[in-house]
Amino acid sequence: MNKSSKKTFWPYAIGISIVSVVFACAYTIYFALQHPVELSDVYNRNYHDADRDVNKILMSEIAFNKLYDVKYKTQSFKKDNTVLIYKITTKDGRSFNDANLEVKLTRPDNDKNDIILAKPTVENGIYTFKRVELPLEGRWDISAVISANKATLHYFLKVDTRNNKIKRF
Repeated sequence: MNKSSKKTFWPYAIGISIVSVVFACAYTIYFALQHPVELSDVYNRNYHDADRDVNKILMSEIAFNKLYDVKYKTQSFKKDNTVLIYKITTKDGRSFNDANLEVKLTRPDNDKNDIILAKPTVENGIYTFKRVELPLEGRWDISAVISANKATLHYFLKVDTRNNKIKRF
């Protein structure tokens, strides 16, 4: 048997491996560009600011919780017709009408459909926002920032329009 008739496939295997790695890298980059990372906005600020100021934020929430009670009073959370209602009372049970309340509705997976609600009507400690038409069915996060007397509370809820489940976190 002469040497020229003997076939060696290892150069082809190396070439195919290199081309496969290049295609895998290109696909990874393409996929990453199609699904960008969504930055966290816990406490309605970027995570660097939240991490830096976490002690101030928690102390402010402790001060708020010593003075006031907050309850989410919305009966049903639906796609077509939702009215967000919060009730704020002092610790002795009196209605509190002087809080500043801002609410952000957001999808848990992206911020493209965020809805910001501000300036609710207030009557006897009940803060009522205008009706909201949600663009999508499904899970939503509600982030309320409630400020009063130099204290702030971040009130987070997870809701679902399909089964009306509400969970505080």
